[in-house]
Amino acid sequence: MRRLAVVLSAGVLVGLSGCADKVFGPGTGSQSIIVLTCDPNPIVSGVSGSGGTWAARYEAVIQETNDVAATIVHVHGIIFDDATGVQVGASFYDSADLKVFAGGDQLEAKGTKRVLQQIAYSTSGENKSAATLTLQVKIRDAKGFESTQTMLVKVQ
Repeated sequence: MRRLAVVLSAGVLVGLSGCADKVFGPGTGSQSIIVLTCDPNPIVSGVSGSGGTWAARYEAVIQETNDVAATIVHVHGIIFDDATGVQVGASFYDSADLKVFAGGDQLEAKGTKRVLQQIAYSTSGENKSAATLTLQVKIRDAKGFESTQTMLVKVQ
């Protein structure tokens, strides 16, 4: 019985040793890992035209940290009115838009891509410019893995 347990244990260890080449996570180069930031943070909005319309201008900063190149699938910004929670503006750049407005949709391994966006919006609250931006980036790396990062940014 003891001999059977030793043989089974050895078989499990040999079987698991084949999994060592499939380690995922930071520093392994197994899939792209991105860090999303917003510049500036918080966003200071400015008046856009007349009639109480504001403009939030910012850059989504996308940094790849695990040495695997990727294609940016989309960069999506949505502004919500702080007083009501209602969506009041949005900007969506897909891969084709990024080629025009950001010089391309490729994110190099260990590289950084900055994507400038501007959203015009109007709010109903006492502080007319007070809002929150939800910023989202989706990538597909060179190995076929997809990843999405989302963050909230205060708009003043």
